[in-house]
Amino acid sequence: MRSILHLIHVTGPGGAETVCVDLVRGLDASRWRHVVCVPEEGWITRELRRTGLEPVVLPTSDRAAFFRGLLRLVREQRIDLVQGHLLGTAFYASLAGILANVPVVNTFHGASDVRLPRSFANRVRYGVIRRGSAKVVLVSEPLHRELLDRRHLPAGGLAVIPNGIDTSVFRPRDDRGFRREIGVEDHHVLVGAVGNLRGPKDYPTFLRAAALLAERSPDYRFVVAGDDRGPLLGELVGLRDSLGLRDRVVFAGFRPDVERVLNALDTFVVSSSSEGFSLAAVQAMASGVPVVATRCGGPEEIFTHGRDGLLVPVGAPEEIAAAVERIRADGELRDALVRAALRRAADDFSAAGMVRRYEALYLEALGLPAVGGRGGPGGALDAEMAGVGRG
Repeated sequence: MRSILHLIHVTGPGGAETVCVDLVRGLDASRWRHVVCVPEEGWITRELRRTGLEPVVLPTSDRAAFFRGLLRLVREQRIDLVQGHLLGTAFYASLAGILANVPVVNTFHGASDVRLPRSFANRVRYGVIRRGSAKVVLVSEPLHRELLDRRHLPAGGLAVIPNGIDTSVFRPRDDRGFRREIGVEDHHVLVGAVGNLRGPKDYPTFLRAAALLAERSPDYRFVVAGDDRGPLLGELVGLRDSLGLRDRVVFAGFRPDVERVLNALDTFVVSSSSEGFSLAAVQAMASGVPVVATRCGGPEEIFTHGRDGLLVPVGAPEEIAAAVERIRADGELRDALVRAALRRAADDFSAAGMVRRYEALYLEALGLPAVGGRGGPGGALDAEMAGVGRG
């Protein structure tokens, strides 16, 4: 059995945190032992405890003390491989890997991981990651291309693994309960977005598109579900009210039951100005909800315009409104988009497939044969993985 230290400096909810939890849940427990290090309590610690794993809380307020604690954790827990998430964590994971002589796989989840200004400090940061990482994973092909264009890291050290979702949770089902909770009636057309209230989500554009749709039909209603603990909620509520949408738009806050939110929608919208990969959009696809998304990075890899979703320019509320209205008015288009999206989600974006691809990277980094490789089930891999860690 091999030991993995999962290192992440955010506590969620969010895409990086979800991938971290999915890896802990999905990797074969007979082959892998998990240690997860987080800076504080939060969504991710609650989710990990549901799996039966007690996370290690290591505060990052004192960076020197944090790093000393991280090295001690790697040595005391006899860690065989470190998995880091996001740029800030990747630096410390890579430095620990260099000093403790263990392989490291890092994952970049969004544009903020690759769009750093050119400076000496950032050159040092990427230099440590380059030296200390066996692989750096990008969650989308556009993010991969952008990193290559910026020449931060060599092409041979990169891999693309899209985020995956649990298709047993996110699936079409008739659940109108969430609509009733927020006062939306059956004849209303509910358009929604899911994601924490952050600048790159560009919810002002979503609200302006909502205003245009409200002018076209009195049946439109709108909801945004996502963590709203921050300064943006007040600004968005003010914009909503100034657009005359007080009775049309609900900010639902963080919802642990995102699948119920999605099943309540008639159309899902990604209005972001930048996305490394939109996990919520794939969740909507798998839930049988048609998607309108901006061409903001990740969605262009997920969707083919007109086949399994509709793509529109960034920052264009008129285009978003026109696409949503097109889906509402054309039942044949809606059904075709949903059918194609369901196939795409099942074939290319399942959590099980994502976990298999990460496991292949881990085995490569450890110098072990692939699962089902020439050793076959019960062969050389099983014999190697039956060991009790390093040394």
